[in-house]
Amino acid sequence: MTERPQPSRDTVIEAIEKNNSPWRSLDRVAEETGIKPFDIGATARELNLTGDVGLYERENRQGELFITTRRHYQQTAGIVRRMLSVIVDRPV
Repeated sequence: MTERPQPSRDTVIEAIEKNNSPWRSLDRVAEETGIKPFDIGATARELNLTGDVGLYERENRQGELFITTRRHYQQTAGIVRRMLSVIVDRPV
């Protein structure tokens, strides 16, 4: 069995950090890039493990996965959201 090529790290990061919302839906990133959600998730997790990107994940009530990078979250989340994140010890 041949391995599928990993999507470009830069493409994934750029898509995650594309808009002014601190969080991006994994499905939306996949739709915009044409990359399968599984491959985006795998690349994002790899970036997180190597320390290249601080990756945060969360699910909404419908079970959709949302992702962001540490840098993008810090730039786009308001002060109240960032303070609440410190209190609960995870990004909100």
